[in-house]
Order: sequence, then structure tokens, then C-alpha cells
Amino acid sequence: NGTGTSTVAGTKHSLPLSFDVPSSPGPPTKKKRNRITLSCIECHRRKQQCDRGNPCSRCVKRGMADQCVMDTKQDAQVPSGGVRGRRKSKPHAAQAGSASTSPVNGHAPTAASAVAAAAAAAAAAAGGSTSYLGPGTVADFLNKIGFPQQANEPHVGSVYAPLPKPGDIDHAGRPDMRPQFPPRHVTDYLINHFFGNSTLNWLYDSVHRPTFDRSYGQFWAKEETDNLDFVALLAVICASALQFLLDSEIERFMVDVPAELGTDRETLRAKLFNFSRMTLATSEHEQNPTLERLQTMLLVAIYSKNEGSATDNYSIIGAAIRIAQSMGMHRDGEGKWGMRPLEAELRRRMWWALYSYDRCQNMTLGRPYVIHDQHCDVRLPLNLDDDELFDADKLLSKPISLPTHYSYQLLNIQYSKIVGRIADECFGVRPPTYRTVLELDSALHEFERNLPSYFRNQSAADALERPYLAYQSQMMMMNLQSTRIALHRPFLLRNPPDEDMDTEDEQNVRTAEFFKTSRAACVLNCKKLLSAQHLLQSTISKAQLRWFMLAFRTFEPAATLCAAILQNPTDPQADDLDKWVEMARDLLLNMGSENVVALEGVKGLDILRTRCMAA
Repeated sequence: NGTGTSTVAGTKHSLPLSFDVPSSPGPPTKKKRNRITLSCIECHRRKQQCDRGNPCSRCVKRGMADQCVMDTKQDAQVPSGGVRGRRKSKPHAAQAGSASTSPVNGHAPTAASAVAAAAAAAAAAAGGSTSYLGPGTVADFLNKIGFPQQANEPHVGSVYAPLPKPGDIDHAGRPDMRPQFPPRHVTDYLINHFFGNSTLNWLYDSVHRPTFDRSYGQFWAKEETDNLDFVALLAVICASALQFLLDSEIERFMVDVPAELGTDRETLRAKLFNFSRMTLATSEHEQNPTLERLQTMLLVAIYSKNEGSATDNYSIIGAAIRIAQSMGMHRDGEGKWGMRPLEAELRRRMWWALYSYDRCQNMTLGRPYVIHDQHCDVRLPLNLDDDELFDADKLLSKPISLPTHYSYQLLNIQYSKIVGRIADECFGVRPPTYRTVLELDSALHEFERNLPSYFRNQSAADALERPYLAYQSQMMMMNLQSTRIALHRPFLLRNPPDEDMDTEDEQNVRTAEFFKTSRAACVLNCKKLLSAQHLLQSTISKAQLRWFMLAFRTFEPAATLCAAILQNPTDPQADDLDKWVEMARDLLLNMGSENVVALEGVKGLDILRTRCMAA
């Protein structure tokens, strides 16, 4: 920003970048201008404003994204002691050779920021703005036990430019968009992988395949594109499919991809993602919002999150919700706006996808959710497969006891409502009573008991016909276990009751029971969650390990178990808990380069285990 800040007696003072301290009398010497560089080299040379993305939007527009480099020359000097420097982490057992770092503006993630990286809650964005981590998050919890975290580390993962401003868009003409995509047969393969095998559409079913296919056919049939939002959607679907593919799976298609689009999976993926964001920015300036724009923004947010960029993910999904509200999607399409059943149903699916994602963000980052129930009257979507949704005067839903591709989404909406209650009653500005904690824990157990039978035990026929059910069931169980951990974790920091306490004091006895109950619930669900992770890794492909939440939900229970050890190092169970932490470390190592934050989680666990051994 060009200035530093130092806190003195509770106030912030601007700190000059240099001090004029003459060493000896005499004529003043000409000083070199110490100007902060706020642009990439190319924008600086052209004297144009730069958004400091990596690559910046102007370089992307010029077709020079690969050459966009920030000026790394030494900027203004600050006297030692004037601004507190960043703490440096010691290298640890995680092998540097196996770690994949994702530099952002010249910085690479360090071990001291591992918690923020592993929890998608970096302490600060690259620009230096602080990042709020609310109560109940694992990062906030570790802060309370004195785990070192850096205050100004860049976020991990994403190296893509932010959405450019409308003023950066060149409206000289709209060229044929088709050359921006791989050949038709390659794009077909990516689309089929996205909908069929990537697991993205299994967990976030917001794109209606028959409607998409109609627009897709029209896209290849003519040069001019009427709907830029669909072009952006197509690009991010292809980029997301590439994100969930191994190099070996796409290698045979790369020989057919034009060299200017990339000669490997990573380059093609990055170019398609950047093209999606640029097209989205153009669309926002040229046309009214559409359902495809919201679908694109949701997928861009998911993509960014899986690349380790909590900042982009958080801001994009918030903008998508505001756009949906501006389109009146918080009111039911049939009941309020008199829409046809199909159009109203597709809007419902999009709205509830944003609703569920919003509540998930709340539980992960501890920040207030955006959508409030009292402002909405949108009916629940119908329990139907995509091919059962068509333009008709009336659409009838199947009972939830019959599995469809959309059943998981309906159950996830119910779960999200409970998450909202937990956020309101347990992680607001006022601490909850223990009765409230137990009531909400009971609500989670009741929800789990009422899950349909196909989510507990899949028949051989279901497994063959609907292979996604087993994966969805595992993810739902991990959601519930993670939420129970967050619910009971604050009580883990309470001092354990003394063995020789006054048993006549009712308050002491009650506090002791609270401590035992929450500690037992926390530890049990940590073990369940790690067991579920171990089972999942043995049943899915390497490419499906790309989900950010898989790394987060491996690191979170392990870090919680470390806190339990630190709270009571002499506990006979401490050695057993450490074995579970070691298993979590192995699971993160197994994700390797397939998950951009997993190896940062390994570093974080190494630091925590070192503290446990020293306790």
C-alpha cells in the first residue's frame, strides 16, 4: 500500500517509508526516488494501470499472460525495528522435493502459514488486507492454544487474475469464440467427464444437462454467440474437468489441441479458466445476468477453492448470491413470478446450491452467512433426475426414499439449515449454553438417523446403476462428523476437572461432566472422520483427491487431536491420539501434488506434533 502501520497505545500511526537522517553536514545529495511498484513490468512500460493479478487482466487481453511478471526490484527501505518482519519457519520433515508450492506475486507458502493454507483461511491476502477467521474454525481454535501463524502470508494456490473491471474490456468486436476451445471431440470428452466422473456434478448439481446440451449444440453450429454467459460456463466446465483429470487420462487428446491453447493439461486448464473469467467480465458489462452466469460463478468459486484460494472463492460466491437476489431468485419462481415449472425448477436448484455453499463457507471460515431464511420463500427442488425435468404444465417429485441424482442436494439443504442454526446459536457474538450445544448435537444425530436407506447401505443394483451414491454418502457422513467436531471443540480448551475436586459442589460436578462429554465427542468424531478419509482414499482415483475439503477434513481432526494432547499431555490416551495424528499425516502425504494444500497441512501437523512431544 505504500505505507506501513505500527500500533502504539491502541492507535495506528502511518509509518514513513524512509527517514532523512543526515550523517554529516554538507550540501544535500540527490536522492533516488523510492517509488513503490504497483504494476507488472509490461504495464509499467506502457504506463497503464495494472490490477496486479498473476497474470494481470491487461496482459491476458494482450495475449501475453505467460509473460506477465511483477517487478521484483527492491522497493523503499524501512529501518530495522520500524515494522515487524515476518516470522520465518524452520524447514521440517516434509520433503521439499515432493511439495508443490504455488507462488503468488513471488511468494511461496511457508510452514508457519500451514494452518491457514490447510484450512483455506490464509491470514492475509497478498495485498496485505487482513482475513477474518470466525469462532469455531480450526484456525481460530489453534490461535487460542498459541499455535504460530503469520499475519501477512499470501494465500496459497491460485495464480489467476481477479475479475477485471468493465473499463478494461475492449468492445471493438466479438470474434468467433470457438477457437478458444479445444477441438469438438476433446471438448465433448471434457464435458462428459465433468458430468459423469469428476465428482463435481455429484456434489454441486446446478447445471441441467439437457438444457446445457441444447446450448452446446447451438454454440458449435454458428460463429456468433448471443449468450456470453454460456461461453463462460462452457470454459469453466472444461477447466474444472481438466482440474479433475490426471495427465495420463488427457494425454492422448493433447496431440489434437492447437499449440496456442497449450501443450499440456496444466497450460490448457489455466487458459480455459482465464478465458472463462474474462468472458464473464465482458458479459457482466454487456448483458443482463442469466442463470448461466450464476452457474459459472459457482463453478469458478469451487475451482478457486480447490486451487487453495479462499479469497477468490469467498468474494465470488458472495457476488453470485447478490446477483441471484437481484434476479429475484430468493422468491419462488412459480409462486411469486408465475414462471413455467421447468424454468422455476432450474432457478430453485441454482438458489439452493448457493444457499448450501454459503452455509458451508460459514462452517469452514467462521464468517457470517449471507442468505437468511426469513428473506426467502423458495420451495425445495423436486427429487428428479435431469432427464425427468422437461417443459410441462406440471412436474411431480419422487419421494426422498427413492434415489435420484438430485437426492444428495435435497439432503444437503436440510444439513445446511442445521449448520445455519449452529452458526446462529453457537458461533455468534454471545457464547452458547451447554444445553444449546447438546440440542444441536441431537439435531445432527436425528438428521443422520433419518437419512434414506440408500445412503447407509447401497444394494448391488444401486451401486451399478448409480455409482455416485456411495461417494455422496461418504461425503455426507464426513460433513456431519466435521460439524460435530466444530460444535464440541470450544469446550476442549476448558481446564480438565481435578480428580480431588469437591464432589459436593454441584457446579463442579456439572462442569466435569461437560468437559468429559465434549472431549469424548470431539475425540470420537475426529477418529471417525480420519477413518472415513482412509476408506475414501482407498476407493477413489488420484484425480478425485483434488477437492480442497478432503485435505481440510484430514488436517482439521488431526489438529484437534493435537490440541487434546496439549491440553492434557499426561493422559494415558495421548500416545493413541498421536498415532491417529500420524495416520492423518500419511493421508495428507498420499494426496501429494494432487491436492495443492495437502503438503502444507503436513508441515502444520509436524509443527503441532513437535509441540506435543515437548509438552
